[in-house]
Amino acid sequence: MSSIRCCPICMAVVPAGKVVAHSNDLVCDGCGKPLEIASGSRNLAVVVGLVAGAISWWLGAHSAQSGSALGWTLPVVYAVLVFGAVTPAVLMLSADLRISDVSAVPQGAVAVLPGVHGSHN
Repeated sequence: MSSIRCCPICMAVVPAGKVVAHSNDLVCDGCGKPLEIASGSRNLAVVVGLVAGAISWWLGAHSAQSGSALGWTLPVVYAVLVFGAVTPAVLMLSADLRISDVSAVPQGAVAVLPGVHGSHN
């Protein structure tokens, strides 16, 4: 069984800050292989963040009864801030890394060759 944020090839532990900051272009410090965060870890972090944001919204909406026209905005702002803080924290604690499939190129990605320019109309 591997530990959290551990490279599956060289078993080097990737720092939590690097996992969150470079989640789309993560590279192992030990072996240099491209890594990605497993879908289950990403989904878990998002679900926990959404639940925390919903609880924050509910608490904010029911505790502050503001009579102003913009009274509904503070619970929404709190919910967004809580989601933005909880999701990366959960990802730092539960990120399961796997080898990235570099052969899978996104559908819209186009290689640009040096010296080739588009038409100038």
